[in-house]
Amino acid sequence: MNRLFNLVLAAALLLSLAGCAVYSVPHDERSVGTIVDDSVIVSDIKADLVGMDGSDGLATKVYSFGGRVYLVGEPSVSFRDKAVRAARQVKGVRSVTPHWFAPGTGRTMDDTVVATRVRTNLIAEKALSSTQIELEVYGGHVVLMGMVRAAADVDRAVRVTRATQGVRGVSSYLIP
Repeated sequence: MNRLFNLVLAAALLLSLAGCAVYSVPHDERSVGTIVDDSVIVSDIKADLVGMDGSDGLATKVYSFGGRVYLVGEPSVSFRDKAVRAARQVKGVRSVTPHWFAPGTGRTMDDTVVATRVRTNLIAEKALSSTQIELEVYGGHVVLMGMVRAAADVDRAVRVTRATQGVRGVSSYLIP
C-alpha cells in the first residue's frame, strides 16, 4: 500500500510540475516511467532512513537517476553504512553512491548563496540543459548529480560550476 501511495504521489507531483518551469522548457533524459520509478525509489529510501534515525535520515539527501542512487549529506559516521545498506535493499536500485561530508560541515547561508549562483550560471549556459542537473552545496563544495545528453555537457557543467564565485570544489556524478 505504501508503494502504491508513493507511486500515485510521484505521478501527481510530476503532473503538477508539468508547466511550472521558470526558465526554458524542462528536459529530462529519462522516460516518464523512469522518472516515476526514481521518485518511488527516493521516497522509499527516504522513509527507511528517517525510520531508522530521524535526525540522520533528514541529514541525508537522496537522489535517483535510472535506479542509480546518490546519498549526499552529513549524517553521523555510525549511520552511513546503514544508510547505504538500506538503500541497496530498495526495489529498483541498481547502484548506491554515497558522498558524505564531515558532520558539522553544515549548510550555511553562504552555501545557499553559492547554490543560487551555480544554478543561475548553469541556467545561463544555453548549450546546457540545466533543468536535469541537481546540486547540493556543503561548505562551498558542490556535488552535481543528474543525467545529461553527452560527456561534453558534464565537462561544461563542471567548468561553469568551478568558475562560480564561492565554489571551493566540485564533485560530479553527472551521467552522460
